[in-house]
Amino acid sequence: MHLFTFEPGDGLSYRVLFGRLPSATQLIPYYTVFGIAEGSGDVGAWYAFDTDRMSEETFSRYIAPALRNAYVYCVAWRLWLALTGQADDDNAAEICEWRDDWRRQLPAGAMG
Repeated sequence: MHLFTFEPGDGLSYRVLFGRLPSATQLIPYYTVFGIAEGSGDVGAWYAFDTDRMSEETFSRYIAPALRNAYVYCVAWRLWLALTGQADDDNAAEICEWRDDWRRQLPAGAMG
């Protein structure tokens, strides 16, 4: 499990939780845990997903309701894609204007 501070160059700081937890059933090999909070005081949102490949609609259903604004959700979705080894989302990339080296902040071994 990784808990790290993420500062992509948008002027904000995020606390991010990401990792895998074993499952108690053979049907689900592991749970992929993802959480994000803006700054140090925001409670944020987290969820233990039973897969790391899903549609944005499914991801949004569990993460977006607990976030304060659409921009933080965009950050969450783009980070989820990177942390699970998926291609960047063009829409998120356009909205999230980050430094070119933002991926260097991701924990070693965290990516899918």
